[in-house]
Amino acid sequence: KSSCLTCLTDSRNFDCCALSILPDVPSSTSTNKEFIFVIDCSGSMDGNSIKKASECLEFFIKSLPSDSYFNVIRFGSNFAKLLYDDSTQEKAVQLAIDLKADLGGTDIYSPLESIFSEKCKHGQRQIFIMTDGEVDNAEMTIDLVYSNSNENRCFTIGIGRGCDAGLVEGIANASGGMRDFVQENDSISDKV
Repeated sequence: KSSCLTCLTDSRNFDCCALSILPDVPSSTSTNKEFIFVIDCSGSMDGNSIKKASECLEFFIKSLPSDSYFNVIRFGSNFAKLLYDDSTQEKAVQLAIDLKADLGGTDIYSPLESIFSEKCKHGQRQIFIMTDGEVDNAEMTIDLVYSNSNENRCFTIGIGRGCDAGLVEGIANASGGMRDFVQENDSISDKV
């Protein structure tokens, strides 16, 4: 829409004209501003696994871009979402610090189904799942992730030695995300 016309005359009486046409392009903004952290708080995560999940979650929250939307979902036999207010980031950090493996069994399907049922409001949704992956319906969960992979990308962190690598890798692969595994002596910042 904007143009600039420049005429130049050199000493030999040759006239030149340069025309620049610049399109009106909107400024570049990130389309990936929605982050959901899904944390396994089932009984199998007790001990070092829940400590590693706590460290991961705290590091993630403190690393978020300032203009991002995020939520934290703890799951076990049931699941609970973080409630929003003006101090959500502070509440999320405190939740990470106080994380406990106190939600019984492991149902990862239901919280993912709940996330996928809500329309993405801030570009492609980035979902970070931290689990030891001990579920009975791994194939069904991977299928659910795959069927929602156009608007959601899942990154998985398998925690502990007994983690289900097939589930952790399957979820990430089904949505075009990445996966990694955290063991007892691993550096959380390197993994995250």
